Amino acid sequence: MKRYRIEARWSLAVATTKEETRPVRSTIAFGLTLMLALALAACSSGGASPTPSASTAPPATGAAVTIVDFAFQPADLTVKVGDTVAWTNTGNAPHTVKWDDGTPASDRLTEGGAPYERTFDAPGTFTYVCGIHGSMKGSITVTE
Repeated sequence: MKRYRIEARWSLAVATTKEETRPVRSTIAFGLTLMLALALAACSSGGASPTPSASTAPPATGAAVTIVDFAFQPADLTVKVGDTVAWTNTGNAPHTVKWDDGTPASDRLTEGGAPYERTFDAPGTFTYVCGIHGSMKGSITVTE
């Protein structure tokens, strides 16, 4: 029976002969593969699922609100019944869209992240704030 001698140095296994490098290399390869798989899984999970009214597809009507630094632009927007509005964050700080009418708030919006969308099925004025920065306010007026 062949014995393998592996020395531990700096918490890494070091093989002392050519025959001993095979188990070490396969262990390292397995570890790197496992780390890559976990990193990909973390990136693709996306965290919490969006609310039923949220979508990551581009809005059908092209109505959009951009979050620039600490302001919604435009702060007030008028759309028609059935239109979808998308909020996209272009600043460094995270933001949310929190509705005064009780509609569930958006997930946290980050720079370069997926937009938050809401489709408006009834006329009226719908006001919102940033759930993180309460001084940021906006409204959507929906007409027939």
